[in-house]
Amino acid sequence: MSYNVSTNTIKFNYLQVNGYKGKIRIKETEEDFVKIILYRMIGYYLDFKKNKHDLRILMYGHEEEKEKLKSEIETNAWDYGRTLIPKQLLESYDKVRELDKMLIN
Repeated sequence: MSYNVSTNTIKFNYLQVNGYKGKIRIKETEEDFVKIILYRMIGYYLDFKKNKHDLRILMYGHEEEKEKLKSEIETNAWDYGRTLIPKQLLESYDKVRELDKMLIN
């Protein structure tokens, strides 16, 4: 899934979701796994709505500036998504977040 700030839309690509699920390997139903990812994408929406990031940095900034902004946006998206997720999925959400960090590193 991806959030497009320009069009204010969330796009779903089932092949990418299945590939991501294969990398994360968490014991959740497919439906609940998609919900976890969706809440994270809604977190991106909330971040861009609440914080007016200077997105020109992503195009023209130095590598250090780009990485700092990307990290801030990613952290905010996970945090905002966590405030919305149903309690029964909270533990799995945190696990996916932890595993996602490991994939990035």
